[in-house]
Amino acid sequence: MKIDFNSDDIGECQDAQKLRLLLNELLRHETDDASRDIISSLIRQLESDLKESGFTSIIDSASDTLPANTGNRSLLSRLCDAWRSIAGPSRREMELSRQRKELIERAEHAEASAFDALAETADVGRERDNALERVKQLEEELARLKDR
Repeated sequence: MKIDFNSDDIGECQDAQKLRLLLNELLRHETDDASRDIISSLIRQLESDLKESGFTSIIDSASDTLPANTGNRSLLSRLCDAWRSIAGPSRREMELSRQRKELIERAEHAEASAFDALAETADVGRERDNALERVKQLEEELARLKDR
């Protein structure tokens, strides 16, 4: 995986520094060795890009901690978002997504079955009406035959 920032743009360098700080924080809490290796690799790439930038004096003077007020979202939610953007959805999210798809398929099947049952009910109603009409015709015919 390779992350490349435009070293001529101060905004991108600041974004790279923020991402590095987030990754450092994430690295402190991660226990999986494979994830730690990926995070460490990304941090090395970011540090390399930051050193090559023309803004090293500004970056070196910046605090090496996360800003205290970066919006209403908690640090944990920002870290989770950063991790999700790097690693993708978790196994639990994938399982929930699969279950959601199954439930949607079941609901669609139930809806189709309900419409089929409604159509069948309408057909049975028409057949009943036709049968009642035929019974009425036969009764009238029988009454005429009796009158003769």
